Amino acid sequence: MQAYATPSALSGTIVKKTLSPGRFLLVLASTACLLAAILLACVTFTDPSRYLFGSPVPQIRPNVTRKKIDLFQQYSAQRKVTGLMMGSSRSALLLPAEIDRATGLRFFNAAVDDPTTDQFLALYRLFRRIQGAPPKMLVIGYETPLLSQNSPVYPDMAASYELNAELDPHLIRLWHYVKLYARSLRTQTILDLHTSVTNWMSPHPPVSVYFPDGHAEGRNRFGEATNVNRRARLGEGLETLLDRYREFSGMSQERLARLRSLFEEASADGVRILIWFTPLHPALRAAIDRLPGVPEKERQSREAVQALAREFGGKVLDLSDPDSFDGDPTRWLDAVHVNPVDSRREMARIMAAVQN
Repeated sequence: MQAYATPSALSGTIVKKTLSPGRFLLVLASTACLLAAILLACVTFTDPSRYLFGSPVPQIRPNVTRKKIDLFQQYSAQRKVTGLMMGSSRSALLLPAEIDRATGLRFFNAAVDDPTTDQFLALYRLFRRIQGAPPKMLVIGYETPLLSQNSPVYPDMAASYELNAELDPHLIRLWHYVKLYARSLRTQTILDLHTSVTNWMSPHPPVSVYFPDGHAEGRNRFGEATNVNRRARLGEGLETLLDRYREFSGMSQERLARLRSLFEEASADGVRILIWFTPLHPALRAAIDRLPGVPEKERQSREAVQALAREFGGKVLDLSDPDSFDGDPTRWLDAVHVNPVDSRREMARIMAAVQN
């Protein structure tokens, strides 16, 4: 109970009034609701991660999943897409135009950040529905974290109603957005809003540029590359990447089942499948090999994917060793992202595999 004093108009004395516990709680709850409403209104207006309805305010980082869905809608509206490339940011540099020339198909690069097999299945279903027809070929870049039972669902995927609805037909749109707004009630949201508005007032060039066919080109954020700063970037990112492998306690049967569903649906649609294993920098490979138990679990994961692909008549291409495509890791962007020259070398091996 809270007390406060006011002057009496008749006697000139001070009269103490009290606020009942119920009224105090009502005022407190009303204030909290008002502050939450203001925060949610700011989130809706700025939409810093493009999880809601869009905004003129710049994003704090690219929502690659949202971007790829929008680009596919525009690209497939011009002419049907007959080839899909899927994978993580490691596959984002691959140029669809090159494999178009080799196959006579029309590819779209649907690579997104930190995907899981759930996302691959959802994207396949959504893109098939958008254009009313399946592709004729599916090319997937595989890496061990895709099937890890410890890998979290990336926020871009968790925020996408379209993709989650493909996996759960009973998902209620209103409930999805209620949960999305509820997740924004945290301190990080205020920091994101500040970053977003700051970027609006002082614009910066985007980190990556996305083209109509889905492929990306990164802006040179590091200046002229030298052996010294390449080694520095490699060292800085190595521990972060290693954490994903340290957490790899085994293969998720649920995510393997999602991959099976993808292959079953694609095979039923008459789609040709190619799985290619993405490369690792030798320094990262050596560090992973020293992690207790991880190499064996990684081997089991790869064997399961190979067996699954071949069960549905798919091809498997192993580019995990940079020597397999004459790569030069000394010039890579970091321990998993090759430079544009090696990306073209990867693409040459992929084109040879799909033509055979």
